[in-house]
Amino acid sequence: MARYLKELSPVITHHNHKDFPLTDATLADPTSDNPIVEGEWVAIDTDGAHVVRALDDADWVEGGELTSFTAGPCYIVIAGSPRADVQVTKKVTTKFESDKEFETKIFDGAYSDYVPGDFLVVGSILIDGKTKAGLKHAPDREDRVYRAVVLTPLTEGWLRVQTISPDHVTV
Repeated sequence: MARYLKELSPVITHHNHKDFPLTDATLADPTSDNPIVEGEWVAIDTDGAHVVRALDDADWVEGGELTSFTAGPCYIVIAGSPRADVQVTKKVTTKFESDKEFETKIFDGAYSDYVPGDFLVVGSILIDGKTKAGLKHAPDREDRVYRAVVLTPLTEGWLRVQTISPDHVTV
């Protein structure tokens, strides 16, 4: 099983984790075509009770408008489909707060010039030929909603980031 996420901030309590049921329960099956994995990002679905991959990245398209995914809450998945509990419950565990450090492989690998201080947005990226919801480098734009900041450059395929609250940073 490939690892896509390393949580670096110590976990003191579990109140900062939240389990959400998946709108598409097949994403919890590791044998499905494109299961959800740790390190991906999810957004609350329109029903307010389930989560979906945060793939709608209209904010990324120049001139695009902010959508519920890019403007609303997005959460990093810390327990995905390979785990037995996720397969049984059809729920993913998310980190439900900001200011946490991670090393992740779920980022846009087409961009290689990540430097400390770069702000990142959530959007559609390709990992092993599959569309995932991950972090992307984003040129500054006034209405952009940032989700993370780069702490160190790429190291052996891992990008070290700190999650941030969208309320904390606007350009």
